[in-house]
Amino acid sequence: MLPPLQDLRILDDDGHPVANGEQGELCVKSPANMRCYLNKAEHTAQVLKDGWLHTGDLAIQDDEGFVTIVDRKKDIIIRGGENI
Repeated sequence: MLPPLQDLRILDDDGHPVANGEQGELCVKSPANMRCYLNKAEHTAQVLKDGWLHTGDLAIQDDEGFVTIVDRKKDIIIRGGENI
């Protein structure tokens, strides 16, 4: 059996995993994750921690492993370089 190509965690504000059914930030780890923001080390450090990409999405995972995104951690979305 091959290992998963992507793993996910849902973490609280202190970086600890939350129980199924509880809301937290969706974090993913994958060989396909970005390495950094170009020339933006401070921004990179905010979203990449120990190889985990903190997406800024608030999510809940149920007992079957299904994930539902319920909100954003910040009330801003950047699309095409424009803040919405």
